[in-house]
Amino acid sequence: IVNSPQKKTTRKKTIATKKPDNKSFNNEQLQLFQSFFTATNTKNQFSNTIELWDATPKFTVTKRRQSRMREGVFLPSMEHRFKHRGMFFNVRLDPARIKVKDEYIEFFPSYSEELIEDVLRKFAADQQLGMGYLDNDRSGVRFSIYLIKKELKARGHTRSYTEIYDSLMILSGCHITITSEDSEELCASGILNSLAGISKRTSEKNPKAFWYADFSPLVTVAIRSHNYRQINFYKSMSFSTQLAQWFYKRLCHNFVQASFLNNYKITFSTISRDSLLLFDSRKNQQVLRVDNALTELVNNHVLNDFEKNITRGARNSIAEIEYVLQPHSDFIKDVKAANARAKNIRKTLKP
Repeated sequence: IVNSPQKKTTRKKTIATKKPDNKSFNNEQLQLFQSFFTATNTKNQFSNTIELWDATPKFTVTKRRQSRMREGVFLPSMEHRFKHRGMFFNVRLDPARIKVKDEYIEFFPSYSEELIEDVLRKFAADQQLGMGYLDNDRSGVRFSIYLIKKELKARGHTRSYTEIYDSLMILSGCHITITSEDSEELCASGILNSLAGISKRTSEKNPKAFWYADFSPLVTVAIRSHNYRQINFYKSMSFSTQLAQWFYKRLCHNFVQASFLNNYKITFSTISRDSLLLFDSRKNQQVLRVDNALTELVNNHVLNDFEKNITRGARNSIAEIEYVLQPHSDFIKDVKAANARAKNIRKTLKP
């Protein structure tokens, strides 16, 4: 992470989004985003990973680390370089400024915000709920804080109404800029590009009131260009660590050739660079964090097993580790279903 110079700039207020019209909740491209290849009685368990957007490390700074970084109420902007599909990108995060008690304090999005964005996208992908919308250059979801709280609790991530409200403000107030290696700007927006709802005091009294949130333009582009993959939302939300969830999302999106004959290989340096979740000071602690996350994938039938090939450096220190991940039969079935769905979408789109 590179901390850019701190600037006391005036933050742009979140602009309430215009409510989408009825046609936005029912169109062919949205229906493809909401269709899943799986058993009928499990369709509500699935959602989508989004090309590039979900590979971008944006929920990586814990609240504790933010407290150490904060100078007064301010946080420095952060920049990081990561790799996706063989190409390098740069991401810049400018913190959100939200009111806490009687003062405004800056925050970066962390794991709670990631969980809530995942829930909102799950709502948008659930055709039975009818809460997702797609209209020209915008996509998003209608929701209530009550429904978010209920879904998080069902998945083992209980949050209060106040915590959810604050997370929504962080998601809409944080500004993210993603540029390609040649510095051509790809996306500059909020993680939630716009938000329409009610005040914090009113939302506590009426948590079932409907809100509207527009997703990032990169999500909209992915929905329109069908650059997304089917993922088991229930399983993704079941992991006890953020790193295990990061592994699962990456495997669901990238490991499209999963089989008993094919393994997935990834190095320790790649995990460190692209996840930004190995924040322990000592390398052996970082390695243990990776091992624990992969063990959790084994216990949850994503992996059958994994191997470590260690390259030693000076004084027998660890120079690099190659992890060889062997998929579990349950994960292979999920990948085959996702591949069949992707094939069906391509077939549907042919003139």
